Amino acid sequence: MCTTTGMKGPILDLLRWGKEKGVKLNGVKPTRIPGQGMGVVATRRLKPGDEILTVPIPTVRSLPTVPEHITRQLGPGMTIHGLLAADLALDDTSHLAPWRALLPTPTDFEACTPLMWPATLQDLLPKTAKDIVANHHAKFHADWTAVSQGFPGRLSRDEYMHAWLLVNTRTFSYATPAMEKYPWDDQLALVPIADLINHADSGCIVAYSSQGFTVTADREYAKGEEVHISYGDHSNDFLLAEYGFIMARNRWDAVCLDDALLPRLNARQRRELEDGRFLGGYLLTAEGGVCARTRVPLRVLARGARTPRKMRSGASGVADSDEDKDWKGTDPWLAKVLEDLADMARKKMEIIEGLEQVGMASQRELLARRWGQIEVAAVHAMKQLSSES
Repeated sequence: MCTTTGMKGPILDLLRWGKEKGVKLNGVKPTRIPGQGMGVVATRRLKPGDEILTVPIPTVRSLPTVPEHITRQLGPGMTIHGLLAADLALDDTSHLAPWRALLPTPTDFEACTPLMWPATLQDLLPKTAKDIVANHHAKFHADWTAVSQGFPGRLSRDEYMHAWLLVNTRTFSYATPAMEKYPWDDQLALVPIADLINHADSGCIVAYSSQGFTVTADREYAKGEEVHISYGDHSNDFLLAEYGFIMARNRWDAVCLDDALLPRLNARQRRELEDGRFLGGYLLTAEGGVCARTRVPLRVLARGARTPRKMRSGASGVADSDEDKDWKGTDPWLAKVLEDLADMARKKMEIIEGLEQVGMASQRELLARRWGQIEVAAVHAMKQLSSES
């Protein structure tokens, strides 16, 4: 069990509150992680299969826990995301106070979450992150419009955005029969205390049943070691846009090549790729290779006059044995694309460096660090390509 000996302040209050709610911690405890905020560490050696955290269903915040007057006022078309955010923002009781005391503040979000950054910095995001943020703007606007009309004068836009971001960054997938009519990515639940566990590219196993959520150790953990879960197989651009952080090492990282590759295609080539449903979505993987989809436009560039038969037929884009013979002919084109990507990253970092008066230093530093990773990935891939030639 988790011991509270030596603990004080908000963390102790949270653990006492959790105990009253039936939350069970076994061999782990929440703590402040230097440079990261809150996290969860092992208090003893953990073995694979150890059930380290249980949160009973009555403590979980999900669609059934949203007060009826909120769901009724916002109507059947409201997202679960929007409903949970409205519930958080409108709740002026103290029954969630110990949990809320350790949640990120609006200032915390502003420092790292691109949705709250100045438009100038948002425009400098890598394409994948920029697209996600644009989608967030649209989703938030729709939810805020419904809430501001349903509860006029009750909340400010900033208050609702804080609650909306809490839901966006701290919910778990929760697919129940009551949520089947909602999109899969809107089947969400807030799970107090479990939401303190940070992300890694692999981590403990999270499961839920009619009884509650459980977190089970995926491997052995030493005493004092931070325990992680995985939010999914996500690139750093996704993590940046959704959660406001990037990882130094991420086996699932990938870089979108669209902005470096598409400008090399002429109008006819673009039309043919679009007809074959191969226009865009090109990726450089963490291993330094490119995805199968990227082979198609590279062959288009290498062949020039005609496009591959498989692309015109709408097949997968993975070459047959005949087309494999000319794969090496695309290497010079891939090298040019990678060089363009590296140059683009350097230029973005130069621009960011000159924006001393725009946004917060933490915002600029995080954005520049991501572009630095992209430059390193492009250079690494060029070296790898050269060594294979």
